[in-house]
Amino acid sequence: MNLLVEGLQPSADVTLTLQYSYAGRGVCADTVRMTVLEVGLKEVSFSGTDNHTLQSDDLSTTFSAPHYLDANLDGDTSDTGDRCYPVCYTRHKKMKVGAEIRVAPSLTGAAIRIRGDGPGNVDIPETTGTLAGDTITLAATEAADAFADEVALMKPMTINWQVSFDGGTTWCNAGKSANALYVTWGCPEQATPNQTLVDVGCGAADGQAGTFGTDDDDVLNRVWTRLQTRSIHRASDAFVLTYYGFYDANCNGTWNAGVDTDRNDPGVCTVTDAEGLISTANGQCHAWADFMHEVMKAQGLSSINGIPNQDVAVQIKPGNVAFAVRNWAKTGSSPRKVVDADAGVDGGSPTAPNPADDQAADAAGVLGQGNSPNPPSHFGNHWITKMNGKFFDPSYGLGPYTDRKAYEDDAFEGGIAPVGADFFLRELPANNSNPADHSDEINEYTELAFP
Repeated sequence: MNLLVEGLQPSADVTLTLQYSYAGRGVCADTVRMTVLEVGLKEVSFSGTDNHTLQSDDLSTTFSAPHYLDANLDGDTSDTGDRCYPVCYTRHKKMKVGAEIRVAPSLTGAAIRIRGDGPGNVDIPETTGTLAGDTITLAATEAADAFADEVALMKPMTINWQVSFDGGTTWCNAGKSANALYVTWGCPEQATPNQTLVDVGCGAADGQAGTFGTDDDDVLNRVWTRLQTRSIHRASDAFVLTYYGFYDANCNGTWNAGVDTDRNDPGVCTVTDAEGLISTANGQCHAWADFMHEVMKAQGLSSINGIPNQDVAVQIKPGNVAFAVRNWAKTGSSPRKVVDADAGVDGGSPTAPNPADDQAADAAGVLGQGNSPNPPSHFGNHWITKMNGKFFDPSYGLGPYTDRKAYEDDAFEGGIAPVGADFFLRELPANNSNPADHSDEINEYTELAFP
């Protein structure tokens, strides 16, 4: 038997000719005319009561439906007019998905059925679609199964789409959609969280299961472990977020002199909130405290196991001009050391202290977020957080601490006070076991409700 196909091309009528012969009977032939259909996925939209709309890191775009759009039907979303937005749901909930598929040439009278093969058991069941000319539409349809009862990050979540034109007897591939998917611990408390907030939280707590309100501390611990890496990246472009550090121009996560922009100065680094930190990739201590709060809020956690999260303002006591942040180089035996004139307190550059005197000078400090090489050495105030009854300093990744003394021992050298024409560094007492008295030496703490 010979099979001849004449004029075969997408979206065209073709002629199929069958030729066959029997011995002594000659050649017989029959012809069938058919239409070859071109089928392509154009768009996919996610919805449902547990779908949470996100916004872009630069605040310019709300990631609304359609979340997947292949405007020119070329099988990708990399062209002008296309989009591939991230999607967010709460764990153990069902997503709803609608789709639009184009078919050419247009049809009439076909019995349309659509289905989608999603991640794991999260599939879109076989559902009747509507046909209008060249457009097949699947109305928002609930997935057959819920997401697993755990935090998740999928980059991407892929759904393979199929369509049937004969009521489900035979199926053809219609394309695949691919979107970043975030599955949160609880419902985000922001109306439209920045993508980076859910990206950090879901990435850190990926796979975490448990009971909301009882096991919240497990999510906190996972997020804190991520923050302690001091390598937090913006979801949109992978830029590293820094603390009094640098603008990571080549996006390699490290400081490169002559390439990156130095922002290691309060006069240059002025951002004090999470949104500004994400959009500029650099921020002060309050920006990092706010960032940690907002990451937890994006997981539905403004409290941990029923204990409200708090801002904590650490302020220098009157009589001092600043507290000294570790590390400082010190010489001599006196607990009160003259701050070297070039230690940066009066605007000079750090130098080594004179070994013959009781002196102190700025040295390479504890690394800040973004592995900032040497954040400023002294401040009049500092912001940290208190969650689940413990202190966390997200700017440096220090903590958690159950009392102030342990925190101060790791974070501060002491207080800087003017005496005559000089500044003195008064070191923290080493053997005072009373946390309150220890704090009273240099700092005052104010615990505030987080908005």
